[in-house]
Amino acid sequence: DCAAAWTIFVTAYEGGLGYTGKMNGLEGADTRCRKHALEGGQPRYMKFKALLSDSDVDAADRLYHGRGYYRLVNGQPVAHGWDALMNAPLENPINVTELGETYFNYVWTGTQPGGTAVPGAEHCGDWDVEGDFIKGHFGISDAVDAAWLMYPDPELNPFTCYSENSLYCVEQP
Repeated sequence: DCAAAWTIFVTAYEGGLGYTGKMNGLEGADTRCRKHALEGGQPRYMKFKALLSDSDVDAADRLYHGRGYYRLVNGQPVAHGWDALMNAPLENPINVTELGETYFNYVWTGTQPGGTAVPGAEHCGDWDVEGDFIKGHFGISDAVDAAWLMYPDPELNPFTCYSENSLYCVEQP
């Protein structure tokens, strides 16, 4: 009960549909999360990272494993602790943007339940390539089952890296 709460949100769109797979790698995705957190008025905006894996780094290895609640920007609980976030059904979907708006979209993750990278995935060239010839894995922002992290339909997922999707952004210590 005394563990800190951590904010999590799905990025909103500005004029387009989202981000293609070309984000200048994990650091570029983290920069986008910090920008969205700033625009949403998060006081610790520089402490946000994208919930994203690539071919070398699992999301579970690059993100803090909080013991407290993960909460949306409107205060609604998502999961109590990292393990519940990665493995249990969510209490509420991560479908609220940094601006507090409810939003449905596909979300780049490259991550499977448990927080590890999807094995053998292209990860849009480690999130540095856009195009129809290479693919990346995504989740769905209105799901509370494992589909929030990795949409389970192999006919649709992975999808072309030219597609414009959102990111999940997670507050870090």
